[in-house]
Amino acid sequence: MSEKVGAMGGNKGGAFDDGVFDGVKKVIVGKDFSKVTYIKIEYEKDGKFEIREHGTNRGELKEFSVDYPNEYITAVGGSYGTVFGYESALIKSLLFKTSYGRTSPILGHTTLLGNPAGKEFMLESKNGGKLLGFHGRSGEALDAIGPHFFAVNSSLKHFKPQGGNGGSVWDDGAFDGVRKVLVGRNGKFVSYVRFEYAKGERIVPHAHGKRQEAPQEFVVDYPNEHITSVEGTIDGYLSSLKFKTSKGRTSPAFGNEVGNKFVFEETGFKLVGFCGRSGDAIDALGAHFAPLPAPVPTLVPVPAPASTPASTPASPPISAPVPVPDHDALVPAPVSGVSSGGTGSNTGGSGLDTGSGGPQKMETQGGEGGNQWDDGSDHEGVMKIYVAAGGLGIENIKFDYVKNGETKEGTFHGVKARAVISTIVIGHPEEYLVSVEGWYDSSNIIQGIKFQTNTTTSDFIGYEFSGDGTQFSLQVKDKKIIGFHGFADSHLNSLGAYFVPVSSSSSSLTPPPNKVEAQGGNGGETFDDGAFDDVRKVFVGQGDSGVAYIKFEYEKNGKRETREHGKQTLLGTEEFEVDSDDYITSVEFYYEKIFGLPTDIITSLIFKTFKSKTSQPFGMVSGNKSILEGGKIVGFHGRASNVLHSLGIYISPSRTSSTPVTPSFKLPAQGGNGGVSWDDGVHDNVSKVYVGQGDSGVAFVKFEYDKGSELLVGDGHGKMSLLGTEEFVIHPDDYITSVKVYYEKLYGLKAEIITALIFKTFKGITSQPFGITSGDFFLLEGGKITGFHGSSSDVLHSIGAYMSLSSTPMLRGKWIQVEQKSNEPGPRCSHAIAMVGEKMYSFGGELTPNFHIDQHLYVFDFKTHTWSLAPPNGDVPDLPCLGVCMVAIGTTLYVFGGRDGHRNYNGFYSYDTVKSEWKLITHVNKGPAPRSFHAMAADAENIYVFGGVSTTARLNTLHAYNIVSEKWIELTNPGESCKARGGPGLAVVHGKIWVVYGFSGDEMDDVHCYDPVESKWTKVETSGEKPWGRSVFSIAVVGKYIIISGGEIDMDPKAHLGPGILIGGAFVLDTENLMWEKLEEGHSPRGWCASTTASIDGKKGLLMYGGKSPTNGRYDDIFFYGVDSA
Repeated sequence: MSEKVGAMGGNKGGAFDDGVFDGVKKVIVGKDFSKVTYIKIEYEKDGKFEIREHGTNRGELKEFSVDYPNEYITAVGGSYGTVFGYESALIKSLLFKTSYGRTSPILGHTTLLGNPAGKEFMLESKNGGKLLGFHGRSGEALDAIGPHFFAVNSSLKHFKPQGGNGGSVWDDGAFDGVRKVLVGRNGKFVSYVRFEYAKGERIVPHAHGKRQEAPQEFVVDYPNEHITSVEGTIDGYLSSLKFKTSKGRTSPAFGNEVGNKFVFEETGFKLVGFCGRSGDAIDALGAHFAPLPAPVPTLVPVPAPASTPASTPASPPISAPVPVPDHDALVPAPVSGVSSGGTGSNTGGSGLDTGSGGPQKMETQGGEGGNQWDDGSDHEGVMKIYVAAGGLGIENIKFDYVKNGETKEGTFHGVKARAVISTIVIGHPEEYLVSVEGWYDSSNIIQGIKFQTNTTTSDFIGYEFSGDGTQFSLQVKDKKIIGFHGFADSHLNSLGAYFVPVSSSSSSLTPPPNKVEAQGGNGGETFDDGAFDDVRKVFVGQGDSGVAYIKFEYEKNGKRETREHGKQTLLGTEEFEVDSDDYITSVEFYYEKIFGLPTDIITSLIFKTFKSKTSQPFGMVSGNKSILEGGKIVGFHGRASNVLHSLGIYISPSRTSSTPVTPSFKLPAQGGNGGVSWDDGVHDNVSKVYVGQGDSGVAFVKFEYDKGSELLVGDGHGKMSLLGTEEFVIHPDDYITSVKVYYEKLYGLKAEIITALIFKTFKGITSQPFGITSGDFFLLEGGKITGFHGSSSDVLHSIGAYMSLSSTPMLRGKWIQVEQKSNEPGPRCSHAIAMVGEKMYSFGGELTPNFHIDQHLYVFDFKTHTWSLAPPNGDVPDLPCLGVCMVAIGTTLYVFGGRDGHRNYNGFYSYDTVKSEWKLITHVNKGPAPRSFHAMAADAENIYVFGGVSTTARLNTLHAYNIVSEKWIELTNPGESCKARGGPGLAVVHGKIWVVYGFSGDEMDDVHCYDPVESKWTKVETSGEKPWGRSVFSIAVVGKYIIISGGEIDMDPKAHLGPGILIGGAFVLDTENLMWEKLEEGHSPRGWCASTTASIDGKKGLLMYGGKSPTNGRYDDIFFYGVDSA
């Protein structure tokens, strides 16, 4: 019997399942720079070796072999994560553990520090069972992987291992019998065992422990004889073994019979396998016994229930799983309804109504009790499944269906409680549900359940079957499930299903459409045409002020239908016809409020198709612009009166279209307000940029885009000069994530113009500056740039962008501004904060440049949202300062460095928040050199200080203070690769110290990592939506993620006396895959803030207080970014 453990990784690629073999001899893994591309497994079954391959054979190949058959794999681990260019996660690395206690090297992609890259996983059998096969998903690479392990058959008698907890767990599984046993000793302990099992005509050996002395053997006359009893003694380790057989023979005692005795024996059973724990000796031993004679289950179809109510049939025996009968062979019978008393039936896999000729109803399987529910059978398929599992079993279940091509949302059955809801999405129509497996126990509640489609199998939701209960299955050969019914009360008691032949609902059905919200004005009456197969013609009639009338000619099932809205005028209509092999993919329209009308109306419409056919503008192009897109447009809705007020669409994602379904948002154009507006619209990607310079700035831009499989060359904007153009080419597997734009008002010009453009890509490539980097600048960033818009004349006046966001963000969270109910300490920047419990402590800072405020320690209580002063007891710092740092370990605060208007400090103080007492830890000549605007971070026992500004220079030294030894040490210097800097970020992530950005004369955008164990620095190359160089920003750590927000991206000419150019965006860095991603905006631009990692209301995240404003003022607000999921 095998146990199928759910696959880990992504949900793309094609599903595979190698099934179950006798064992795995060898695994070969291929990898490239970011993922596992290929896996080849050498299986053994019935003495023959078979090969299975998945993925694409490319990249470096590495092999892992076991000493088969004595040694076998017991666990599969590795890591997975998002890889650039793929829509979902892929397997990034693999590793294997064996029954010998060995662990393979990491096969695949690792971080620069040699760790598995991505989210780690480990899949192992409950009892150290043997790996029998793999399943998962693959295509160009290995998307997901899961194992089949040997699992204890419920018909077997399992004796748990007796002995200690040392060594590694192993389980040989169950065979036909045992032919020979070899036992080796090391002094008074059994150090080695080797069992030769019988499987058909073959001998399958398994060995455990360490062979030291020559082993003794005991041979069984198989198949005429079998072992009926195993005796042994435990004295810390296994100290002796003895066997009895069906012929009355008893083996010698192998070893010393000292310690606690155990006996494995069951009347009417024989020994068929061993399990246990071992290292250099046998730590523990258990056994599997099978009935005599071995049971041979027969599949006996259970007749359909009679039409009259009857008592609930007896449950199938717990000792064996219920076989899935071929229900097509059952005699048709009317549906029985429910058993007497109104409870769910416990049919154990029978009860299929095949008499109606329509959908076939399989009666409920599971426990008794509950209230009856029935979703019906008038659906084309199941779209989505929601299951909530609690401590007592499945609490509730809900199904969403497809009906008449649209999504029909179901209702929850059971009680909605606090249990986590697991969601299974089925890709109708290509994917459909074929079976449900589950089990229930004496509580009459379904304990665990899993679902299988024609392409994949879900993980078990709830508890996996352990042998103590009754299994059931809902499955009919060559049919699919289109509806469910069952019984539920406080939990799910039972479940039944409706089936139809797979061919009865063709896989060529149009996918259910998505309804995109109408945009425009809110006047008029609502209309909704619904969804069709295609839009074949559009008729647009104009009025005095805008679009007065619209008519659509749709096609459904080969027939044409029309829908019209608004009021046709004497101006008649204009027509846009779509070719039979084409379809509309987007509608661009303008709307505005016209004088005399109470709400906005649509003033013009432009239609575009998959084959890049674009209609003329129907109406006057003026007002606000909106774009409706996301796939194949199959219907319209909106509002109309005598004019068209608003418009929305139904989209059905095309199977051949590569039109992005990720919605784009529009970043407004910035710069000057001169010139004429232009808009290239939204595309899949930007593939090339042309920039031409003029006498004063950027005179000309042109962009090439990818749209579907076509390359689209955009219009030129501005006027090309004799200087020609320069190009920036984006690699096909890369894309632009950010543009830095300089602009200023030059002499003789009425408005600002763009003076320079710099582009940055996902892979960290930065273009040359196109133009002169002078004047003010702004950033266009926040995702993948898919198009540009702006204004131009003979020069480029302004530019904006269209952005699309990742569908699977690294972090999901929310910004909040924290309420302060009492008088706060007042605005400040260049101060420090730290969290102890539910209180934030603030120290130091300035209100005006270089003028420190005070030496008080302020306390903000997140329970009462009030401020107070910490009692000033002990060695109170008598040096009020700014540019200071503070961290907390436990209930103690640690403060280091800072400066006043004249000098830097290196005083190191602690404050015990329980005793309310300051303590001077090191004097000025015993710690790191005096500094300010440095960075501090801490782990459980160490405080780290990096960088900063001394009296004469910037620094790049790293010091550590250990709170146990109470000593400072200077750690390895990073050298020139990590330049000396002020205002950096410092973070401790999983034992390693990370230096992020900072100012070294220029704003830096580099990242460095120091490993204290190896005393080694590494300059880390990051990619993704990488932020521009900055310093004096806020920073926090959540798990493997470093979050930064705000900061200064360009120094002020007056240095610290001025504000510099400050920014407000937040970013997260994954320290495993070294990728950046932009988070949502949450606060106004600021730098020189105080920040820390905090846990507030159960959420961990970034806490920031105060800071410097872009006008050189000071803030006094508190913001918190709480992470919902990571």
